Amino acid sequence: MFETPFSQAMLGMLIAVAAGAVVGIEREQARGGSRKGFGGVRTYPAICLAGALSGMLAPALGPWVVVAGVVVIGGLLAISHHHAVQAGDGFGITSEIAAVVTYFLGVLATLQVANLALHHRFLLVAAIAGGMMALLSVKEPLHDAVRKLSLDDMYATAKFVLLALIVLPLLPNEGLGPFHAINPFKIGLMVALIAGISFLGYIATRFIDAERALVVTGVFGGLTSSTAVTVSLAGRVRENQQALFPALAAVVAAGGIMFIRVIVVIAVMDVGLLPNVWPPFVAMAVVSTVIAVLLYRRSRSKPANGKELKLSNPFALRSAVTVGLVVTAVLLLTRWASEAFGAQGFYVTAALTGVADVDGILLSAATMHREGMTADIATTAVAIAAMVNTLSKVGIATWIGGRDLGWRFLLAAIAVIAAGVVPLLLA
Repeated sequence: MFETPFSQAMLGMLIAVAAGAVVGIEREQARGGSRKGFGGVRTYPAICLAGALSGMLAPALGPWVVVAGVVVIGGLLAISHHHAVQAGDGFGITSEIAAVVTYFLGVLATLQVANLALHHRFLLVAAIAGGMMALLSVKEPLHDAVRKLSLDDMYATAKFVLLALIVLPLLPNEGLGPFHAINPFKIGLMVALIAGISFLGYIATRFIDAERALVVTGVFGGLTSSTAVTVSLAGRVRENQQALFPALAAVVAAGGIMFIRVIVVIAVMDVGLLPNVWPPFVAMAVVSTVIAVLLYRRSRSKPANGKELKLSNPFALRSAVTVGLVVTAVLLLTRWASEAFGAQGFYVTAALTGVADVDGILLSAATMHREGMTADIATTAVAIAAMVNTLSKVGIATWIGGRDLGWRFLLAAIAVIAAGVVPLLLA
């Protein structure tokens, strides 16, 4: 693609200037065009170009030319920051750090690093520059996000991360207990995966304003627990019938997200099962999405009662231990039922456990598929659990939210389940 060293060098220089310009434009725009503060649309490309030149000279003059460039740029940045502090323009060093990163982007654009192919290096420079621009541009949302996190959230997350990094690698990766059904490492990995996906939804729900349509809350809440979304929003319908259609749209959307969540977990735990799992679950997710959109358009209104959706932090130790115990119990139950009654026993267990949760049957199906169970049986069991869980939420919605919510949700659930049954029958 690039025939001569000269053309490679020229392209590297252009990539460096473009990367610097991306960061510089954001920095200058963030200042609102003011001359106060460090750097802008000219300074950052110049810094990146300096890095590119040092990277180009390094093979001939040695790595010290890159170090010398860092020292010079760092000295200039220190002087600029000192003057800014003296002038009362703030104490932050974000722009200065961005300048150092920009310098090294220039170095990467022209200096062969880690045996990367030329086009891969250019793509890496462009990706880092774009990521830096995105990170710099979301200052206020990030600060707002941190303010909305409670101290308990931070403690729970810190404890869970420490356990995942220290305890999980030490767990034995072998079958233990009755039927050798319990693999501590795989159970721990499943808990970490479920908690990680759920945490994304938990964090997202913390940043949604009460005035926004409930369907948005339902989408993010579905990452954590579609059942919790159903309980919470059914309660709002009971308090205010004007919330019926927005809440119904949110509940159906949360169910659709649950189906996508199943696909993601299966892809991580047992990718060999994915070709069988994705057709019914994608079908159910698509139908759920279509119904949720139609219901949302029908409502076109915001509920008068906009209480915060209550979800527990999935990184809390109690939540993690609960998931682990449920997964372990389901593993033992499904293995016993499969040994005693064959596929029919596995299906019955999937239906029973699906009333409350689908996570346990996911790991059980993935584990037993890797040990020889056919993909059709494993997929059918997961689908049964998900479908029963959907009907279970219909019952919850009817009990808490009333008959008007219940029969409408039942119609939506029937359509969603039918969409999943068709691919299973055709497989």
